[in-house]
Amino acid sequence: MIFNVIGMGLAGAWTSYWLMKRGCIVHAFDVYNSESSTRIAAGLITPITGQRVKPSWKFAELFAESLIAYRDVEQQVLMQFGEKVELIRTVELLRIFKNVEQREYYEKRAAGNELSGIQHQFVESGFHNGISFPFGGFSTNDAAVVNLPLFLESIERLIVANGGHISRTECFANTEASLVASRTASAAEIPTVTCTGYKILQDERWNWLPVETSKGEILDAMIGNSMDSEAPGAALVNVLNAGTWIVPMPNGEIRIGATNDWDDVSEVITDKARVTLQTDAESMLGSKVSVLRQRAAIRPSTGLKRPIAGRHPDFKDQYVCTGFGAKGTLQGPWVCNQLIRHIFDATPLNTEIDAQQWWPENKG
Repeated sequence: MIFNVIGMGLAGAWTSYWLMKRGCIVHAFDVYNSESSTRIAAGLITPITGQRVKPSWKFAELFAESLIAYRDVEQQVLMQFGEKVELIRTVELLRIFKNVEQREYYEKRAAGNELSGIQHQFVESGFHNGISFPFGGFSTNDAAVVNLPLFLESIERLIVANGGHISRTECFANTEASLVASRTASAAEIPTVTCTGYKILQDERWNWLPVETSKGEILDAMIGNSMDSEAPGAALVNVLNAGTWIVPMPNGEIRIGATNDWDDVSEVITDKARVTLQTDAESMLGSKVSVLRQRAAIRPSTGLKRPIAGRHPDFKDQYVCTGFGAKGTLQGPWVCNQLIRHIFDATPLNTEIDAQQWWPENKG
């Protein structure tokens, strides 16, 4: 069976992978963009996030499935190409509280069992391994970093190796011809999953979905000067998070991020974001940071902070997967597998992600 998959970010890649696991041939349509939100992201999976120190939605279930899924892709690459790749690595994450309120949120959630199923250890105020915890914090080993560019490259190679192809064309989903074709029985012979991120708002079939744009900016940097191996934190091995996060990268650089701007829909980097991220990083590390690169991209988010997947109510064999926001690395494997199980096994979608709840005729 052949499927069209439109867009090859996290949603498109994971949809393609689960389709191939079902024996399908994938025809992917994607205009390569080295600065897309997926390609510039740090690939960070964290269990507890935000200023209110909230557990990530369905974290225990999604994290367990993510570890299995990314490692399964590693195994497929090894089996089909004879190459060993590391797509996911578990890490220790240190969360630094910025104020008393964050510490109190953490203590309240821990006491109320809201953090059950998540491994975490409270860290007292003070200096730990050269890092300042002015109001305390916590450590957790339930965190991971995914090499997203390598993951996308691996999926595309698997698509081609399994009889599919990648078309580097303008977004197939948004052409007038495809809108007309989607209404015809002949076009329905090739089911299509649209995974075009925030650009789905330009698509007549899906622009009723509550997708919102969220601009994120990140920095690639070095701790201290490029040759300053004695700078505090220069041997950073943990992920740090104090609202702004710092991820040590395999090449010796650090990635700092990410801003979250719901109003600016441009992909232009800003001085404001650079100053904010650099200042936050230097505060955490107790060291100067040398900025090497700054990048910006637009994420597809939703106000309810839930991804969206499902079947179109009117167009036969038309499906969607989008709205991951900053949580796509964690949510992608589970959400896309939910969609494929829904298509092939008629398994009901989780009600919180089902696209049809947003169809105007169903909103009541």
